Amino acid sequence: MKAIFFTLVCVFIAGGLSSAQNLYEKNGLTYDSNDQLLDGKYYTEYDNGMVKEEFNYSKGLKHGEYFSYYENGNRMEQGKYINGQKDGRWTRKNIDGIKLGEIVYNNGLRHDKWQIWDDTGMLRCIMFYTHGEKVGTWKMYDEKGMLLAEETYSNQHN
Repeated sequence: MKAIFFTLVCVFIAGGLSSAQNLYEKNGLTYDSNDQLLDGKYYTEYDNGMVKEEFNYSKGLKHGEYFSYYENGNRMEQGKYINGQKDGRWTRKNIDGIKLGEIVYNNGLRHDKWQIWDDTGMLRCIMFYTHGEKVGTWKMYDEKGMLLAEETYSNQHN
């Protein structure tokens, strides 16, 4: 029992984790229960004490790596924020670790290829965005990988 307690204390000290249970948002910024802008690494938990989400804040904005987990501890989603906006590659997996989705964000907007797989790992959709606008040829596949539908979009703002 002492070993478990010691390990938990070390994790909190070394990792700088803080509980996100009493957070609130105001004007797009996140504050703690002492009305201070969040800075550092925070997490949320399931009722069983397992980590549900891990995220970083800088001056009240999500900034840095983001992770979410299933209740059994398997990773669900991974991505990053820059100044409160999703940025870069985000991936989502099912509880068994099979990739369900992958998308790229640029300053909070969908940008580049977005792919969606089913729970068996079969690719079901491919979509493209440029700065949040639908572009390119989108494709939808059935459970056997056969093309079901295709639609082409052009970015009218270019």
